Amino acid sequence: MSTIAIIQAIILIYFIYWQPDIGIRTMIANASAAALMACSLLVIPFKDKELVNRLLFWVSAATSIQFLLRSVFVFYMAQYQGLAMTDANYAQSIVTVSLHFSIAVLSLIMGVTACIAFGLDAISDIKKMVDVDVLSGLPNQHKFETEAHKILKLAKEKNLPVTLILMDLDKYKSVNDKHGQIICNEIIHNAGKKIRALCNQNHTAGRIGFDKFSILLDTADIKLGRLMAESLRQEMESQTFTTNRETISITASFGVAELRDNENYNTVFSRANEELDKAKQMSRNQVRPKRANYILQSVI
Repeated sequence: MSTIAIIQAIILIYFIYWQPDIGIRTMIANASAAALMACSLLVIPFKDKELVNRLLFWVSAATSIQFLLRSVFVFYMAQYQGLAMTDANYAQSIVTVSLHFSIAVLSLIMGVTACIAFGLDAISDIKKMVDVDVLSGLPNQHKFETEAHKILKLAKEKNLPVTLILMDLDKYKSVNDKHGQIICNEIIHNAGKKIRALCNQNHTAGRIGFDKFSILLDTADIKLGRLMAESLRQEMESQTFTTNRETISITASFGVAELRDNENYNTVFSRANEELDKAKQMSRNQVRPKRANYILQSVI
């Protein structure tokens, strides 16, 4: 867009001072405006789910086409009508007046649409800030539990399996006391990053406590839940963090439970939390099986 604007300025200066020609100036100005609007279409999501963004795309496209038509009209007047293009006969043409009016209308529509789009984007950003935990990049507890209740309700209606995974970082408080908040923030960020990497569209994850995370696997049984817990356990243990004094690693304990017919979110969470407590106790006793699913003794 910068290149187009610079070339346009050079050509216009030439045909204003060295070889005055309103026809060429008008064609260049309109063609450049059409090209600039066409460039803007590359960054406007015309397939966006938001109606206002799709409207902004098509209004911008119409504006670009309108500028192109203006340039074609000027060329037609100058070349095929044999008119000597002057300020007077160009400005007084009924076609020119119509085109000026249309660009005014399109500009007004574009301005209003852009303001609405910016406003909706700002509202969306604010909602994300409210619903998302900043450190981990995952939904916070309120957002996670709201989505979890919806998923569990739908799963019961369709008789589909749902499995809940709880993850708790081992000895996180002692690391915080010894090494400080900065390294702990890095640990939380890393945990959120690894959870997001393992999740797909059927998984809902969130940070639900100081060092506690949860993952709800839609249409997945407890076997798949244990496999995912094991994958996440290995991912967590493979990461090290360097402080001024030493290099540390963080392990995690897990609890897994599959939703039963007579259960709701609170009851399945309670069972998963019981399994997590057992795993935490084994971790404190330094009894660390090689595989996470040996720790997870959830009963279907």
